[in-house]
Amino acid sequence: MRAVRILHLEDEFEVMNWIPSALRNYIWLSHPEWFPGDPELHEDMAGRLVWFEMSLPSAPTLVQYCAYTTSDELADVAGKPTDAALTIVLLDVFTVIEGRLVNDANEAFKAARIAAPASAVLFISAYTTEIPKDILDQIPPQNVFSKPVDSDLLLGLLTTLLQLT
Repeated sequence: MRAVRILHLEDEFEVMNWIPSALRNYIWLSHPEWFPGDPELHEDMAGRLVWFEMSLPSAPTLVQYCAYTTSDELADVAGKPTDAALTIVLLDVFTVIEGRLVNDANEAFKAARIAAPASAVLFISAYTTEIPKDILDQIPPQNVFSKPVDSDLLLGLLTTLLQLT
């Protein structure tokens, strides 16, 4: 089975946990034949790990979504070997560290780049103007999303990056 994963650094992941179910539904609407039977969504770790399976013509595919609340957590997972054929990383600009809201974009981007090329790193933040210019120069402009997120644009880009179009 081909595995693809989405790693998401978000200090308030409960606010953004709609992404995996919306992604599954977005794909299902275009390709119901990829989901024989009921397209189940599985969840573990209090909603921080969500996955679903599809039967693509090329190979059965497992899509995994996992949320992290610190760049250290993300770096730890990003640095471990994986069976995933492809990784996309979603980042917020700010993280809560010791009770304070801190611009963690540099550390988060460094952790993301362990797991994915710059073209597969997306920022989703209410503070997109706070992304350092040297990072913006490395990622495509369409990979920056302001909150509230245009879900159609985000889901469309995710399906393209996951090579599901």
